Amino acid sequence: MKSIKFIFCTMALAFTTLMSCSDDNEVDLSNRKFVRIDQSAVYVEIDENVTVTASVDTLAGDSYLLKWSVLDSDVATIEGVENNAAVITPIAVGKTVIKVETADGKLCYFSDLTVTKTPKTCYIDFGVIDSPAPFNNYRNPRDPGLVNMLDHRGRPTTFGIEVDKPFSGELARGLNNNLGLPKTASEDMFFSDGIAIPLSGFKVTGLSQGTKYTFSFYAHINDRGTETEFHVIGKNDGVAYLVNDYNLDRTVEIKGIEPNDEGVVYIEMKPGPNNVQWAKFFGVNTMVLSEEEN
Repeated sequence: MKSIKFIFCTMALAFTTLMSCSDDNEVDLSNRKFVRIDQSAVYVEIDENVTVTASVDTLAGDSYLLKWSVLDSDVATIEGVENNAAVITPIAVGKTVIKVETADGKLCYFSDLTVTKTPKTCYIDFGVIDSPAPFNNYRNPRDPGLVNMLDHRGRPTTFGIEVDKPFSGELARGLNNNLGLPKTASEDMFFSDGIAIPLSGFKVTGLSQGTKYTFSFYAHINDRGTETEFHVIGKNDGVAYLVNDYNLDRTVEIKGIEPNDEGVVYIEMKPGPNNVQWAKFFGVNTMVLSEEEN
């Protein structure tokens, strides 16, 4: 009979213990030693570092030396810093677990870690009239290029752009658009007169090898007979033609472009095959550079 009571009491104690650990928020930790990460699940973007913090008890927590680790170091690394914190550096998209423990190994805590990647998009406005965020403003083709352009979230990227083949100059005509762009984006541009400068272009740098990109172009002029050819060249290439005449809402896209081994893509512009404007005018108001999802 005593053995049956002993088994019953043991089972009851185990059940109570399990129930008491089901949710840290329901446990009175005031008289216990503990260490735990403030988030049970941590989410990190591939291009940003995140700091996490561990909470410790008030009994002896001030004396704890904490050790941080990541189960899969191919997904992320973690390094302890001051004030019981640690910095997570993402490496690749994926899921893993981070662990914090005391140096003696007696106390520990685990949190899920998910590394994600949101495709970056950069907006570029060509011409002397600045456009608001998220646009990066390239004011004059004779200016130095743009580096570390901001993406659509306002975060710096590795992307850069510079004039690789000269333009005739910049031009402002005060034209509007029906694309939802600010007027400042459609009223000025980089242009060339093809009879004098038959080929203009850009060099786009800082792109990631193995990633494919979409290039979208918009151009607008109050003239007739114009057409611009856009030729985007990386490991592969693509061509698109855009009629600039009184263009309120036409854009062209070139998709699936992979940069060369140096992370560079070249954009060549010239009069399109249907360009009959007297000076062979061609140009560009805006460009949108977008990472494609894998």
